[in-house]
Amino acid sequence: HAVAAYKWAWADGEPYVRRYELTQTTELLQQMNLPIPNLPPYDPAKDEKLPWEDDVLAAIEKLKAKKAAQAKNGDSTQDEPD
Repeated sequence: HAVAAYKWAWADGEPYVRRYELTQTTELLQQMNLPIPNLPPYDPAKDEKLPWEDDVLAAIEKLKAKKAAQAKNGDSTQDEPD
């Protein structure tokens, strides 16, 4: 059960672990002279894209382009975002 608890505490992997429980189960496994499981770290490639991510990235690119154009034209005024 201690190994199962460790795997549960590992959750998605570092840094997305249940820190307190992972520390406790690590100490328990060490006290029992059992090896600490070697589990994979968090892999952001496995995350699904959120529905609004593309819109946010497009807005950021639009603001960067606007800022670059203002810098090129010497315009230092800060307009409200569109």
